[in-house]
Amino acid sequence: MPDIIHPLEPPAGLPAASSTESATDSANESAIESANEAANQSAIEPMPQLLAQIRQWGHELGFADLRVADIDLAAAEPGLLAWLAANHHGEMDYMASHGLKRARPAELVPGTVRVISARMNYLPSTGSENWREREQARLHQSRQAVVSLYARGRDYHKVLRSRLAQLAEKIAARIGPFGYRVFTDSAPVMEVALAEKAGLGWR
Repeated sequence: MPDIIHPLEPPAGLPAASSTESATDSANESAIESANEAANQSAIEPMPQLLAQIRQWGHELGFADLRVADIDLAAAEPGLLAWLAANHHGEMDYMASHGLKRARPAELVPGTVRVISARMNYLPSTGSENWREREQARLHQSRQAVVSLYARGRDYHKVLRSRLAQLAEKIAARIGPFGYRVFTDSAPVMEVALAEKAGLGWR
């Protein structure tokens, strides 16, 4: 998906949600963090400065973009329920096993108020400029199998989870210990809805 969570209510306009990015050549992931109720609020630096620092760390860790959003996914709940009722999840029983908790991050991780959504391009930076034409041409070679670009390198789950964990450690080093969870397709979280809310993509 994700987010930095702490006891303070951020100032209006904190989540940057003006521009959007296509998910075609990137992966949107989420980390959900819960607030440490024992944290000393006076010790936490002003949110704009902290957010700027988090984004800088994110870029240093290889993320193409990083946004913060609240966790209100009420608008996504009807669609989730209708999708499940129509059995569009097929044999993926786990999609229905958590009910609406999937659309309510605070029920999954008590105390959650914000989510940091991160995006990382999976197209190799060393690729040639004509990669689109080359990949399209391969699709017409009937004797060859074509593997999606995102699956040709390291497992993106491991890469993103590790980078998000490093980001969380940097945040903890700056504001003090706090509870958090890093999610990369590994928990009942509506990651696309959270990324859309943060301004990283759309459905």
